[in-house]
Amino acid sequence: MIKSTLYCLECREYVPLHLRDNHPCPSDKIAAVDKEMTGIVDRLYDMGITPTCAVWTATKQSDDEIEYLLTVQIEIESQVCQPVLGDLPTGWYYGWDEETDKICMLGYLDFECYVGARAKERVRAVARKFEKFLSKKDPAAVKAMLLLTGV
Repeated sequence: MIKSTLYCLECREYVPLHLRDNHPCPSDKIAAVDKEMTGIVDRLYDMGITPTCAVWTATKQSDDEIEYLLTVQIEIESQVCQPVLGDLPTGWYYGWDEETDKICMLGYLDFECYVGARAKERVRAVARKFEKFLSKKDPAAVKAMLLLTGV
């Protein structure tokens, strides 16, 4: 259940696929983003962390059930050496690249399953909570940490 659209991190506008080549911002500022994730990617970008993809999925647990396991995956452009955002809220984690031993993504795994429309409601709630967490971070301090850790 991936419904990502192209989103410009620079001008904060959705970019229709057929207009991508004519968009005035650099192409490396365009990411595949599910609409529920735009607040998160805006805040990360303001901190100097450039998402390339921010999507959520609802995976059906079995063919017989209508329950879905929710996950969020936010891939970042430049890998980060240190967890510059500190301890993440419950369910969120840093994804480490085994080859480079650097953070390449932020992820979320829900510990419960949800039925139908409740899954999308839950994703929105998870996104709002993470946005609130990110809003408490000082963008200048995160940028400084990225600079000090060599990103």
